[in-house]
Amino acid sequence: MALGDLYQAISKVGKKVTATVRAKVKAEEVARANLPPDRRALIVIMADIARGGMNGAVIAIEEARATLADALDSVDAGASPTPESSDSP
Repeated sequence: MALGDLYQAISKVGKKVTATVRAKVKAEEVARANLPPDRRALIVIMADIARGGMNGAVIAIEEARATLADALDSVDAGASPTPESSDSP
């Protein structure tokens, strides 16, 4: 949360250093200091969370693709054959 707050504060002011940005930097430093010294477990947990999000995205894409393919198939099945051209009007 502290890192996200810092990013939001910076995005609002750009390169300008404000009192709010300074406070957010300090809060981020405090939050980081409170993390365990060995962060390998956190890295694994975050990787699993990220992978789960990616899996969900891939599933949603595949479901959308299948829905579109079904819709195209139903349009193709219901289409009438095109008339042949003739020389007379």
